[in-house]
Amino acid sequence: MSKRSETVDTIVSKAQSDSDFRQALLSDPAAAVSKELGAEWPSDVSLRVVEETPQEVYIVLPPAPKGDGELSDDQLASVAGGGSHHTDCSWGATCGMGSIIGDC
Repeated sequence: MSKRSETVDTIVSKAQSDSDFRQALLSDPAAAVSKELGAEWPSDVSLRVVEETPQEVYIVLPPAPKGDGELSDDQLASVAGGGSHHTDCSWGATCGMGSIIGDC
């Protein structure tokens, strides 16, 4: 499981068991997450929290792949060599919470 998935699971679990946190999360997601995780949410990364209902279901799509889906020579070399250098981060360019929301 990725760090991002673990973080989301932690936030959802807390929201399921703590109604005050749930309301804070719906009112001001960045502030609620920052307080819960003890790290400031990056100001250049938008955070949206929505609550499903029996009549409304959400599917979250990851960012569309860049280019034609082919790996560049550098990306291919990194994968082939077992490296883990990331040049792109789906949580924003600065990854201010990289250690909490994903490794960039």
